[in-house]
Amino acid sequence: MFRKKGDATSAPVETMISKECELMGSLAAKGSLRVDGKVAGDVTTDGDVLVGEGGLIEGDIQAQNVILAGTVRGNLKLTGKLELYPTAHLTGDVKVAVLNISDGAFFHGTCEMEKIQA
Repeated sequence: MFRKKGDATSAPVETMISKECELMGSLAAKGSLRVDGKVAGDVTTDGDVLVGEGGLIEGDIQAQNVILAGTVRGNLKLTGKLELYPTAHLTGDVKVAVLNISDGAFFHGTCEMEKIQA
């Protein structure tokens, strides 16, 4: 669903929070993370975060890229790209280099775009 050949998110997912899983507290991961369940706490990773349609994160996210098809209530600080799919619901402020918002996505907050450091 999320992977496109040559896309930054085509790397394998190292950590997954499944649909039936609820995590209370901060989460620090290495590599890519997929959330189809619920996380109530901040999320930090040096890789990408993918939030599936049923996924919910209530906390701040620091990552490289985020692909959002579910819900996030918190601020995002990303070094790369944020993609909001049509089913996305984002409430929070965003610092990002690239922002893509699909028709139907919901975003309530502010966006500060920063140039990617080479």
